[in-house]
Parts: sequence; structure tokens; C-alpha cells
Amino acid sequence: MIIPHFTRPFHCDVLIYDIPGSAWLHKCIPESASYKVLNIRHHRPLFIDARFLASMFRHYFNFSRQIPNRRFLSYVFSILDTICPRVILTFADNNIVLGEYAKRSPDTLVVSIQNAIRGTVDSIPPNTKLPIYYSLGQAEREVFKEIGVTFEEYLPVGSVKLGLFLEGHRECDFLWNLSFCSHYRPELLEKDAGPLFQMIEEAHRHLFQLVCRYAAKRSLSVAILSKTREPELQILEEKYFSSLCEGYPFTLIAGNKLDREFATYDGAFSSELIVNLCSTLGYEAFGAGRKVLFGSGYRADLLEDWGAVQYYERLPSQVSLQNDTLVEFSQKADALREMDSATYKAITQDAATFYMTLPQEQFPHDVIRKRLASHLAQDSLGM
Repeated sequence: MIIPHFTRPFHCDVLIYDIPGSAWLHKCIPESASYKVLNIRHHRPLFIDARFLASMFRHYFNFSRQIPNRRFLSYVFSILDTICPRVILTFADNNIVLGEYAKRSPDTLVVSIQNAIRGTVDSIPPNTKLPIYYSLGQAEREVFKEIGVTFEEYLPVGSVKLGLFLEGHRECDFLWNLSFCSHYRPELLEKDAGPLFQMIEEAHRHLFQLVCRYAAKRSLSVAILSKTREPELQILEEKYFSSLCEGYPFTLIAGNKLDREFATYDGAFSSELIVNLCSTLGYEAFGAGRKVLFGSGYRADLLEDWGAVQYYERLPSQVSLQNDTLVEFSQKADALREMDSATYKAITQDAATFYMTLPQEQFPHDVIRKRLASHLAQDSLGM
């Protein structure tokens, strides 16, 4: 339930729009700039200010009736006009608001950072207008073209979260032979789950069981990189995998939004081989040069219905399963585990760069912070 919240207006140099990533997005903001977080996911702040109310009425009547979500757009525009930030930064990259706001407020730098891989189905609304968009790689450009999503600028810099992790990461011996990227969500298992959810859960379950059977034959350690963040859901997630593992032991690596924000990254980078259905984390690790085996390639129907075709077209056959047998899985997993780093890099570099365009000289958060600093400096000179 979304609760209205009456509050006094505030001002800042940089506004973080919505709460995704709000625990670390300040790393993209120059230290000299003031910033605030606007949480509209669970609350609807209503400013006690006559100008805010007047702005709402003005925007509501100025918007064309053809624009969807006219009331919500008017509300958010009025909030942003009242705060009047010089920069708006968001990790909620599939929102429908900020591209429109950037178009109508050219003096405000509006920056959207890609949160997760974005397929053509139920991932980002078709025909959405995006502001300046810092993407993971080039695949999203093809996705956006297919579903009519436009943008002010498209800048592939890789994953900001991955960059923040890598900045503090130190290489160490592998803790796990295999890690599995979880897609667990309770709604996948509901009795009235739709055909797509049923298809995802079936492929996810089968791939994990291949991991366990392969590990059992070779006495390998298995870690599961948790999808959920809330403790109560992580208990359900562990029970789900326990029901599928056929008695083979595993360790669930669970993160949260506070002190364990990067726990699953640490688990992935501590693994000899990562097995991935179609998780963003798998592509992040792949882009950083880790060994990843992708498991959806044999399900053309799943890729089509999931809107994920673009995320498999560039993968080399050595890292993508072509059928659902344990023989195929074992052959490819063995080959990847035995492959030397130079050979793996030569085979995967083009695809890795396409899906995760990490800058060579600086981290993604440094790139974005410099862009914000430049705008704030120019804005100050113009004031």
C-alpha cells in the first residue's frame, strides 16, 4: 500500500529518484554536492507548499490527454519542480517519468543507470522515453529499438554495482567449484502462475538439478547466489533449493541492501565456474572475464517468450548449452573448468564486451561522477 506523506519541501544539488541503489548511488555523486533520496516506492510525499499544488494543476492541464499516467506524471513533475535539483540520478531505469521530465526541463541533468538486463517482454514499458542512459552494454540498444524505447543519450559503461565491487575486490583462491545464479521468486511457484513463469521455473529447476548431478559425480562444492534480499524470503529460497538438490549439499550466499550489498558478487568471483540461466549477475561476471556457463540456449521458446533472445545471440557455443542433457552440461562444464585463461578470453572477449562494456581506464561510477561534476561546475558558473 502506498501511503501519502505530508512534508515540507527541501532542496539539493543532486536528487536520487526512488530507493533502488540508494545505499551506494552516492558513490556516483561528487563529494562537494549535496544530495537527497526521494522515496516514492512506498510513500507519496506531498509538500506543504502552495507552489507545489499550483504546479500540480498546471502540469495536469498542460499534459496531452494522449499521455498515459497523466496524473502520476503531473504529481512527479510538481515534486521535482519544487525540489529543483540541478541533477536527477536514478537506478530505477525502467520508470516512465524521467525521460519526459528531461525533455521538458533541459537545464536539469537527468541520468538513468541500468539496473538489470532489459528484455523485450515486461522489462521496460514499450515506447518509454529515457533520459541520459548509462547502459550495461550494447544489447539493450537492440532491445530498445525493437520495443520503441528512445533515449536522450545512450552510453555503455558496464555495471556500476560491479565496478564498485571490483574497486575493492582482491583476487583470492576459489572457495567454490560451482556457483548457481538463483532466479527464485515466490510468484514463480504460485498455483496460478502464468505460462511464462512456469516455463522459467521449469528451466531454472532443471538447470540447478544438472548442477547438483554434475557436482555429485565429481565431488565438487556448490554455492547458490541468492536472488532474494529479505530474510523471510531467503528462508523460502533455501527450502526451495533443498527440495531440488537430491540430497547434495550446497551453501546459499545471501545478500541484503545494507552491509551485504555485494555478497553475491563476492560469491560469484570466488567460484571456479558460474552457472547462469539469464541473471544479470551472470552477465556481469561474464563481462568481467569470469567463466560462466549459460543454460537457456537450448530453450528457444523460453528465450522468445522471455524476451531474452538478444542476450544469447552473441554467446559462443562453448559457454551456452545447446540441449538439456547431463552429458552436454558435463562436457561443457569440464571444458570450461580445464580451459586456460588466455584461451577463454580469446573465445569470449567479443561477447563479453558486447554485453558488459566496462571502461578500461576507470570504473563506471567514476565516469558518471565526472559527468555530474562537469554539469554542476558549468551550472555554478552560469548562476
